[in-house]
Amino acid sequence: MQLVICSKPCTVVIRGGYVKAILSDTNSLDSLHRDITDDMPTLDCKGKIVTPGLIDPHTHLIFAGSRAEEFENRLNGMSYEAIAQSGGGINSTVRATREATIEELVEMALPRLDNLIRSGCTTIEVKSGYGLTLDDEVKMLLAAKALENHRRVNITTTLLAAHTVPSEYHDRPDDYIDYVTETIILMSQSINSLILLMSFVNPSVSIYSKRNVFFRLRNKTVSRLKDIQSNSAT
Repeated sequence: MQLVICSKPCTVVIRGGYVKAILSDTNSLDSLHRDITDDMPTLDCKGKIVTPGLIDPHTHLIFAGSRAEEFENRLNGMSYEAIAQSGGGINSTVRATREATIEELVEMALPRLDNLIRSGCTTIEVKSGYGLTLDDEVKMLLAAKALENHRRVNITTTLLAAHTVPSEYHDRPDDYIDYVTETIILMSQSINSLILLMSFVNPSVSIYSKRNVFFRLRNKTVSRLKDIQSNSAT
């Protein structure tokens, strides 16, 4: 890889999505300009930066509802765990996301996606984690991949079903971990052949490990995921 530093205005030649040349001397520029036809776009980047597309490796673009009121509580010193115990936190977003359709989730996510694109992002990772059931987690991942149909952007997905314990499992967290590892992950893998027809790409798997959320169950979950990975490789 060669670092090119120009002390005077340059012309960057891009063909097929690749930088082919960086020209600064007059003769090269004159030759290039003679080759430019009317149908070749020329962009004036004076005062701007030309850079490869940026990658955002951690986003939660797909969700419904709002938790704006929780910011004041956090500023006033209320802990994340206390907010969750009072009915807020992740589970409040879970309730709204479960009620939303794929189309609604995509519509709500597009303005968020546009902000990232305006910042220079061309590849964006999107996590699930606000469905916490097989159907709702798959719904979120499908909505994430559907964003590629609306914008020129690359979307990678991560299954984050172990985001928090949903309200229906609040007194049975171990049972929920079993549901995640033995149902959500395995069933997501088994239906890939069908979902691939709808442009769903095999997601990565992530675990949210926070004090009093999944911290005590993390080792069990990681161990179970290793068993699944080992079995799928044989």
